[in-house]
Formats: sequence, C-alpha cells, structure tokens
Amino acid sequence: MLDAFKDASAAVYVVLSGQVGLWHDPARLNEEPDEIVSPEASSASRRC
Repeated sequence: MLDAFKDASAAVYVVLSGQVGLWHDPARLNEEPDEIVSPEASSASRRC
C-alpha cells in the first residue's frame, strides 16, 4: 500500500491478511473509506 497523500515513499507495504480502507480524497479522512481491499477479496468493496 502506498499513501498517495504523502511524499514519495521509500517503502511499499503488502497486505497479506485482514483489510485496508482506502480514501481517494484527503478531505474525507474522517469519513468512511471509498474502498476496502483485502487479499482474500476477489474485488474491492466500493462505497456508493
């Protein structure tokens, strides 16, 4: 996972288990994530 709202990262994180919330707009970080991804899921769960 890379944080697109920060400066370029020297590290890349791989999610092996569990799930991660992704936000497309940094102004919405206090709201529900736009997507929730996990290695087990066949596709991302998108917020409507």
